[in-house]
Amino acid sequence: MPRRVEFDIAKALCIILVVMGHYTTTNPTWWANVRDIIYTFHMPLFMFASGYIYIAFKKEECYGSFLQKKIKRLMIPYVVTSIIIIAIKLLTQSILYVKNPVTPFAFLKIFYYPEAAYHLWFIWALWWIFCIVPFFKSKKWRTILFGVSILLHYMQPHLVLPSIACIDLTVKMLMWFMIGVMCFDWNVDIKNVKLTHIGLTAVIFATALIMKERGILFHHLCPYLGVIFFMYLSKWISEKRTHKTLMAVSKSSYIIYLFHSTFMGFTLSILMKLSFMHSLPLLTLIIIVATGVIIPILLQYLLLRTKTTRFLFGLK
Repeated sequence: MPRRVEFDIAKALCIILVVMGHYTTTNPTWWANVRDIIYTFHMPLFMFASGYIYIAFKKEECYGSFLQKKIKRLMIPYVVTSIIIIAIKLLTQSILYVKNPVTPFAFLKIFYYPEAAYHLWFIWALWWIFCIVPFFKSKKWRTILFGVSILLHYMQPHLVLPSIACIDLTVKMLMWFMIGVMCFDWNVDIKNVKLTHIGLTAVIFATALIMKERGILFHHLCPYLGVIFFMYLSKWISEKRTHKTLMAVSKSSYIIYLFHSTFMGFTLSILMKLSFMHSLPLLTLIIIVATGVIIPILLQYLLLRTKTTRFLFGLK
């Protein structure tokens, strides 16, 4: 099957939104509203794209071989990155600002909780989903799993689920992964996107966001509308063939996800020591978000140079 460029673009847009969403500040004051919008849909979009790509490029292989690949791709980089982040925090938290300081016990906790950085829960969730989904080999059984995932998703707030190894978040996110799977299985596709389509979905999404606090219906609609809007936007960008930068971001999306908070935190700790930057909140925001995207991309180029680092960080 040919590469679905729109999903690569969606991943690039999504990882940029993840980086933006992980910068918390009260200055500028409007940034909190931007983060609230991002958080309505960005992880569902990531899961949706992951589900579609998984099933679209699924190969016939034994379960053990499949899991071995996921260990190399997900869990080894997770452990290595966690150790690096914790070590950096332990070495610097006494002299620089560290948002979430750690203790040496964190080296053990990473094997059952994303202690190094909470956003790493996404890796645990993907891991458990990849452990489950291959058992559902036919469209019929995947449709059944989809139905179960919907039920679990909306029951999840009322269930007492363990946070160990992010099982609670896995249950919450399984539905979005399966929506991606179902879109492939049911041949749901986006074709011939025009600016009018993007504009219309943007208006509908914006309306739902405005009405979100006024009713539970709009609250539940926002993630779906956000995913639809960004898939329309991604398809439109892919058809314009002017997406080289976004493709570079997409190729580095996993490294960006692993390390963006570390580089952002380090940059923030430096900027906090520069008194003149306190009066330039927008510039501070731009520098920190850009750091979270650009430096991991440069880091990936370095990691690709040796076989050892490619293995440790799940790079091909």
